[in-house]
Amino acid sequence: MISVSNISKAYGSRILFSAVTFNVGVRDRIAVVGPNGSGKTTLFEIMTEKVTPDSGSITMRKGTTVGYLEQEVKPFSQQQLLEEVAMASTRITSMAHRIEVLQAALADGLEEEDTAGLLRELGELQHSFEAAGGYNAEYEAKTVLSGCSGQIASYQPRCTTS
Repeated sequence: MISVSNISKAYGSRILFSAVTFNVGVRDRIAVVGPNGSGKTTLFEIMTEKVTPDSGSITMRKGTTVGYLEQEVKPFSQQQLLEEVAMASTRITSMAHRIEVLQAALADGLEEEDTAGLLRELGELQHSFEAAGGYNAEYEAKTVLSGCSGQIASYQPRCTTS
């Protein structure tokens, strides 16, 4: 659950939004629409704590993740669009990275007492990753990119060339 209360943001004399209040329930799916420059990206940057609001507050239930695909794609990115969308949640991305680091450390063959601690941390992290939807991230990204709301048997991108 996310609760946004009286959020305001301005840059100089330009007010993007003022006194924005809304709640997002556990099973809610929302869309934020508006013209370019109306503050949609800024709102998400506030929700992900990349930007500080001028006023108001945001509260989230523990374990809640907010993911969005940044408006500006990094030039020369080696990732495909599916990977970018699947890893839009910074929390999931950081957990996935930490899992890789732990797995690499375990593969190096450490002392037994070090291995036990790493295995414990890895297990807890994998549980959190699963609970946050990390293992379903690619499936969810395929769903979003294909425009389907139901299940997808296999991902077949629709491309047209002119």
